Amino acid sequence: MRVLFTSSSIGSSFDFIASTEENEIRKILPENEEDTSDCLFVPSKEYFEITKLFGLEYRSFPPERFVKACNSIAYNSENLPWQFILPKEIYKTELKIYIQSVLNDLQGIDINYYTNSFKKQNIVLDNLERAAIDLQRFEAIMNSANDEGASNVKTILKSFGPDKLHNGIWFAALPEYERLGTVTGRLRINKGPNILLLKKEYRQVLKSRWGKDGNIFYLDFKSLEPRTLLSLKNDGVNIPIDPYTYVAKKIGLDEQKDRNAVKTAIISMMYGAGDKELKKQIGSLVSYPDDFIASVKEQFGVESLREQLKEQYENNGSTFIKNLYDRPIFGSGIAPYVLVNYFIQSTAVDIALFGFSKIVEKIIQAKATKMICPIFILHDALILDVHKDAQVFLPKLAKLGSTGIPKFENMRFWIEIEKIS
Repeated sequence: MRVLFTSSSIGSSFDFIASTEENEIRKILPENEEDTSDCLFVPSKEYFEITKLFGLEYRSFPPERFVKACNSIAYNSENLPWQFILPKEIYKTELKIYIQSVLNDLQGIDINYYTNSFKKQNIVLDNLERAAIDLQRFEAIMNSANDEGASNVKTILKSFGPDKLHNGIWFAALPEYERLGTVTGRLRINKGPNILLLKKEYRQVLKSRWGKDGNIFYLDFKSLEPRTLLSLKNDGVNIPIDPYTYVAKKIGLDEQKDRNAVKTAIISMMYGAGDKELKKQIGSLVSYPDDFIASVKEQFGVESLREQLKEQYENNGSTFIKNLYDRPIFGSGIAPYVLVNYFIQSTAVDIALFGFSKIVEKIIQAKATKMICPIFILHDALILDVHKDAQVFLPKLAKLGSTGIPKFENMRFWIEIEKIS
């Protein structure tokens, strides 16, 4: 990996370039043209994301003691010409230590996940539009929340408050998502409308920017986490839209009668329930719970996955595992059943974002952004504001986003279309 240290960040007249594979640190002279397109710039958004993603220390120059010294004499410590402020030998020594420390951190780090998955998936987040707000409904619900004393509801609703008026329509602020704030990569909202916490009954505050000529739609991956687990065991198999009836049929049960028992069992297994707890949950649903549990475990490959992850975790010093796409999942003292939950949840996050990326990329390529506007991601669902003339294309977009997912190119992850307003 080649790393470029920008002149402004190190207080120098020159950029410096180095490689994690070679012990060479050199200046980039103004008269020498050099292609740096393949370099990781330090500092940069990419460097920050990589350090956070891989559990590295985010390093900046110069050391904090020099910055504090400058602040104490009323300097603005940003972009200072440190090569002239610090004694020459101290500057050279500290710069070498800094550059070498960054290179040592990055040594051996495989950033393919960041390059091939994380960055590419940002096309979804980077192309979200503001959501139009039904001001009358918003005010009515806010007043109702006041009457009920529902302070938490009111706080969440406030995040959807009118932020910008355009052509007579009020729009909420753009949501600011955080992709690195959870162990598994599950999204959080840092700022703006908190769609992740808004109860379903309050989603009526959203309306189409085209009024009666448009609608809000969910493109929702169905049973994504159980399907992900089942797909790992049944690579290349065309699993139908309902994985629970599929498994019930495979183990010789009644597809409709025993569906709920299969669903209860697999969701409980993914969240760590032991056999004793499972028997309590499904005892009234099936006649032979021991045989049933063993059959469901076999179909979903729960035990073999648990053992694989336990071994991987121990080989990594009991500090992390990786999801199917090699995203690191850090944690100490994690029980084997939790490892399964983390692995499936994290892998499912990437699957959803890969699917949404394909949809958004197609909308952009088709120059349809004035007819189909992505406005939110709600975990496994992409929320779109769609003009009536473009709604006919939604089934094609849903199929596009549910097929050709990396690692599962021959399988389909079903996306259901739901109109919410």
